[in-house]
Amino acid sequence: FEFVNVIETIVTIETIQTSMRQTFTQFIMAEVPESIQNKANLAADQLIPHKSKSLYNLEYSKFVKWLANNGTGIINEVVLLTYFQELSEVFQPTSLWTKFSMIKKTLLLNKNVNIGNYAKLTQFLKNVSKGHVPKKSSVLTREDILKFLRQAPNHEYLLVKVALIFGIYGGCRRQELCDMLISDVEDRGEVIVVTIPQTKTDK
Repeated sequence: FEFVNVIETIVTIETIQTSMRQTFTQFIMAEVPESIQNKANLAADQLIPHKSKSLYNLEYSKFVKWLANNGTGIINEVVLLTYFQELSEVFQPTSLWTKFSMIKKTLLLNKNVNIGNYAKLTQFLKNVSKGHVPKKSSVLTREDILKFLRQAPNHEYLLVKVALIFGIYGGCRRQELCDMLISDVEDRGEVIVVTIPQTKTDK
């Protein structure tokens, strides 16, 4: 009984603190000129990678839906601990850290709540990760690659060979290979110049 009272007290205190932070933020925002606020919103929008924005928003929507299903709109460490404890029963530690990163950024943008300061939550994720050995994907050795390039028949595997060369020796990512056009490849006789369109790093 006493333990339940303590938990309820902690939840109440954190709820009050969250409400105070949000009220204070709203007060500060009301004092900021609209032109400055618009520019700040544009800058904040850049905090999430453009190409991954849909994934971040999807993860945030799942969390919001979970809150609704559990009959609460409160966002505090107790709530986040419960959420990630449930996720840990389904997902591997590496996936939990990815979800944590996505939710942290989207909550900071949408609710001005920084769950990166939740020490108990981060410690929970660290504890879950202890002893976890991630599965290693099978990879081709240098000898395997050379053997395939030299021995596999061109009439059947020429396109795969080109993709392999661009991917391994050119450092291209999957999406970059998919976006590449014939016009991006220029034959200059002794050398071939390849232009990578819309790189992930925007370089």
